[in-house]
Amino acid sequence: MPTWEPAHPKFDTSQLEHLLKRFDVARIAVVADRGLLSVDNIAQIRALALERRRQVDFILALSGIRYKAMQALMAGLSYTDGFAETQFKNERCVVAYDADTAARQSAKRRADIKATEALGQKQSDQLNAQDAAQDATEAALAVAAAAQASKKKPRKAVNERTPKKRSQKANDRSTHARFAKELKDRKLTKYFTIDWEAERFTFEQNEAANAASEALDDKLVLLTSINQQTVRHKQCCHVRLWPILRATFAP
Repeated sequence: MPTWEPAHPKFDTSQLEHLLKRFDVARIAVVADRGLLSVDNIAQIRALALERRRQVDFILALSGIRYKAMQALMAGLSYTDGFAETQFKNERCVVAYDADTAARQSAKRRADIKATEALGQKQSDQLNAQDAAQDATEAALAVAAAAQASKKKPRKAVNERTPKKRSQKANDRSTHARFAKELKDRKLTKYFTIDWEAERFTFEQNEAANAASEALDDKLVLLTSINQQTVRHKQCCHVRLWPILRATFAP
């Protein structure tokens, strides 16, 4: 059975239609890595197969974090030799999982989050120190001004200017922006919540997002219409899905 990988990230049925016109095959399997196709494309594939009177199967790797229903589904799976099978969107769903790899992924993410949180706390401490130093300086100047005023005769102020004071809101706002950029660069944006409305630099860790990611660590999800062993390893090993295809085509 021939296999076909979509050439472009956005699936276009014209690609598959051209392939069916060019080659006179009775059956073909569309194989796509994560990000190339989604569950929404299954209806398009089946409609084209019906129109062309061909059997078009699919093997789609999915990103589990995109589908909340899938996250809940995988939470109750039990794995045998690193694999589990269930139904998702009325399709066969195979999940591959390695507990050791998942533990390493989770530990690395937690370390990255902890380091980034320490960076944010350091920036917050620096702002607090600046505020404290400025308050102390202003207090000392006020005492000195009061002492000097008591020694001199009162006079009318001419073009008197108020001493410039640091814009605390502006400084904290720039720190918000720097921290947000740091999160983006480290790909940790969803694991923190920044309070942009607060005058003071304020952030907190999004523990729910981290828990959701840990629940999916090293879980490779495959959705397929193939229910039996119909292809050999050599026919599909060039696709970057072999660890999970091995379970998919198991007798």
